[in-house]
Amino acid sequence: MDHGIVVVGPNAQVLNLNAEAEKALRGDDGLRITSGRLTAVNATTNRTLNRALHSALTGTSDNIRGGYSFTVQRPSDTRPFVLHILPLHRHEEPDRRRALVVLVDPAHEPEPSTALLQRLYHLTRTEADIALRVAHGAEPKHIAEDLSISITTVRTHLHRVFDKTDTHRQVELVRLLLTLHPVA
Repeated sequence: MDHGIVVVGPNAQVLNLNAEAEKALRGDDGLRITSGRLTAVNATTNRTLNRALHSALTGTSDNIRGGYSFTVQRPSDTRPFVLHILPLHRHEEPDRRRALVVLVDPAHEPEPSTALLQRLYHLTRTEADIALRVAHGAEPKHIAEDLSISITTVRTHLHRVFDKTDTHRQVELVRLLLTLHPVA
């Protein structure tokens, strides 16, 4: 898996990162480390990043089944990064809480096809499409708009995807989909 991995602590302080994350952050192409903190170049995206990290670190979430995923536009006009932010704590004291940031560069990542998801997990075409959109950081509201269906219908499909893939939250689904690299 060639994803950037960043572990952050309180106040978004970067505690650890892998080589892929270092490479992505070194380019100052949408994300960077400023005063030891993970930040986004764009002010609006930086607010989204801070809210997502705060939710992951405090255990609060307004997202379906926890976790947070969103895209980060890049000044280089390369395909946006996809960030998945997951809490890494269960009942830890606030100063010991951690969050995991998975940084996906879609320009370098093969993605599973809807057909593969249908075969592996017996998903319908719509369920597979919604699962892939979630993996790309789309929110249920935007998926509903794109597919011209209600947000309730999106959530119903998403819950069926959770059941069929034996996942319980969006972040678990994303984690699963990130492991499905096509061979060719």
